[in-house]
Amino acid sequence: MARAFNGSQRIDVTGKFSSPATVTIAGWARSTETDNKQIMLAIGGDGLNLGFRFGSVYGFHYDGSYREFSFVGSCADNTWYHLAFVCNPGGATQKVYLDGAEIFSDTQSTAISYPSANSTIGGNGVFDLLSGNIAELAVWGAALTADEVVSLAKAFSPALIRPASLLMYAPLVRDIVDIKGNTLANVSSTVSDHIRVLNRRRRDVSHKAVAAGGSSNAPRSAYYHLAGGLR
Repeated sequence: MARAFNGSQRIDVTGKFSSPATVTIAGWARSTETDNKQIMLAIGGDGLNLGFRFGSVYGFHYDGSYREFSFVGSCADNTWYHLAFVCNPGGATQKVYLDGAEIFSDTQSTAISYPSANSTIGGNGVFDLLSGNIAELAVWGAALTADEVVSLAKAFSPALIRPASLLMYAPLVRDIVDIKGNTLANVSSTVSDHIRVLNRRRRDVSHKAVAAGGSSNAPRSAYYHLAGGLR
């Protein structure tokens, strides 16, 4: 199950993940109103935002000025999309991905500023609230590579991607929990259908294969199972 938002609901996040100098936001979202400005995640208020606007992917990072991107990609209402925003001032780049494909790249080298103490899922504080659904939302204190973003867009769990740099991972499967321990407070969001996600199996698949007379080099797909509902 994912979380559903009706344009007046949100999930408040205590803190801003230690104000990372380099950051990647990634998650699944669908909106009933992609033409309107609707934010999937805001870190530190106006620090970094990612969501929808003008029927496209929208967002920005703030460094004293708003470094916005809009009119990138094409998004339809009531459709699940995987969104990712990589902001790497140290590498002088910011990149945006839609369903694993890079749709925007820009040169930005000024440090990110985080004006607010806390963060929000499904809006920016009480503003730009999403009408739709969010699932598998994650933040890394690193610039994920294009290949890593593609893996996320293929529905691999964020827990499997650069885990040492993972700052937040909220699957939003029924319970509102961040596996990295950040405090999440629900403001009326409800349960909805969840996208399919590939998670590592908890059992030793290779051991079972050998015990059955098979090879220990089991196919990669054997180490994962589908969780969640229909995309």
